[in-house]
Amino acid sequence: MEAAIHGALLTVRGRMNALLPVHGIPPEILLHIFELACDHCYDGYVNFRHRHKGHKPPLPLLLTHVCRRWRDVALSAPVIWSRIDVPNKHLLDLFLVRSGAAALSLHIGHEDPGVLLGTHVERLKRLDMTRSIDRSRPTLAPVQLQLSAPALECLTVLPHHGAEGYDNGFLFRALFQRQVLKLQALALYYVGEWMPRNIFPCLTHLCLSGIVNFGGSSGEVTCLVTLLANTPALQYLEVMGLAGGKFASAPMESRSRASLPSLRAITCSQSCASDAFCLLSALDFPSSVVIRLYNLNTLTDSSISWPSALLPNGMFQMFTHLNVRVVDRQLELTVDGRTAGFWLQVYTEGLNIDWQSWLMRLNIMFPMPAVRSLRVTTNQHGVVPTLLNQVHASLAELSLFVDTMGERSPTLESDKDAVLEAYAALASEDLSACAQLETLQLETLCSDPYAVLRTTALAAMAATRMMRRRPLRTLVVATGPLCAHCADKFSRGLVPIIPYFTRAVDFRPGAARESFGLSDTFDVPEADQWWDSQSSEDIRPRLWKQAVDPPYRIVGPVVSHDGSYKT
Repeated sequence: MEAAIHGALLTVRGRMNALLPVHGIPPEILLHIFELACDHCYDGYVNFRHRHKGHKPPLPLLLTHVCRRWRDVALSAPVIWSRIDVPNKHLLDLFLVRSGAAALSLHIGHEDPGVLLGTHVERLKRLDMTRSIDRSRPTLAPVQLQLSAPALECLTVLPHHGAEGYDNGFLFRALFQRQVLKLQALALYYVGEWMPRNIFPCLTHLCLSGIVNFGGSSGEVTCLVTLLANTPALQYLEVMGLAGGKFASAPMESRSRASLPSLRAITCSQSCASDAFCLLSALDFPSSVVIRLYNLNTLTDSSISWPSALLPNGMFQMFTHLNVRVVDRQLELTVDGRTAGFWLQVYTEGLNIDWQSWLMRLNIMFPMPAVRSLRVTTNQHGVVPTLLNQVHASLAELSLFVDTMGERSPTLESDKDAVLEAYAALASEDLSACAQLETLQLETLCSDPYAVLRTTALAAMAATRMMRRRPLRTLVVATGPLCAHCADKFSRGLVPIIPYFTRAVDFRPGAARESFGLSDTFDVPEADQWWDSQSSEDIRPRLWKQAVDPPYRIVGPVVSHDGSYKT
């Protein structure tokens, strides 16, 4: 009787579930939802997170306990059982059976993957390992893989948080005991002074982090470059934590070189600036490469100087846009074109550096013959004239953002001086000074833009250029949000300037943007094919969003090409 009642209740519940809207989802769409959910829950794909498992059952098991239809769909899909991150051997065996013949992704700790998987090791496509290091036994290598996994394409080795910073005794030189022919992605976190010397013929993605004790002897200095030389197919390189300054101090004759003909992007962060530049100078790569060097530290401006041979000569010809931000103790620079880009972000540790003297050497270190657009954000003297002197020959568009929020801007006087310096440089008697400049854009978030942008001096500069037959065509003035009264007052202040611009004077209240952004050139989504790395989390928010500009108004009449006025 009880069995009959239980069966009847199951039938009723099944028919009630069939009436729910979610029950109308086609099985193939429901399966796709399951795959996305299980993919997100697999720790190996998310930011190299250290393994932390509670008492919550794995998601595929939960899906089988919702209803009979969901259970049937889940059991018919081996792919959702192929991402294995389970706490015990019983669940592991269950997942291996239900995954069928699908390629496996496995996240483990100290377990031996060969012993755990048995004959299923032939299906292993991805292996993510979270290891703890026994400091009392420093002669043991952090990782020594002896399994035969012919289908392995991705390997991540992440030590437990408590094991950051190995002792100098960890000198393991062979990550695999067998040849690794199909490995495409390799990530080693907190690698210390051990570097694998295997040859990786198919490796396209390489991430190294925590090279904190990179030594100064010739043998130790070449370890990293030797690893790169063994990856001829490498496309995406990420290095974090290259610190200590010893790489840069090693003799030039002791530094080997690595040729990376397929390289598409280089990322180096949280490192010593001089070491990052020395690593870059040891690589041979194509001209169409995106280089991202950010969150670098330095003590002196001389440590961020480099020879002009740092980058391929053809790369300089591709750069058309230059963006520079010099505020207080931080320098940020991007130069990019359609297929290549270079991003540099350096900060000083506890002292002020004269960035102007560094920028005076910019054209020697970084020739830019084709730059057409320059954007400058600064609160320091001399920055704008120095940059204009570097790129004036080809410059067609200049954008100046006046920073009033930095440590050196307790008043508006320094910002006024920076604006006046820019006007003076544009009105120079030198006939070649920015001769091709057509558009000038001024931006500020100050509550009193009239006082900062100095419209009287602006009119004098524009009149001087017109008299010398180098007139500016367009002026764009972008400010922060202004009330209607302030906006009208500022609009009237721009009216006397109109005759000196041959195309238009545009006033855009609320359109000023303070943040230093990156163009789409620096977005390299292919680099995240295997991991969601820390650099991606840092870079994505800095990419310019394609937002619609706020409404703007043309102040007064517009001068047409024939000299007549249009309303």
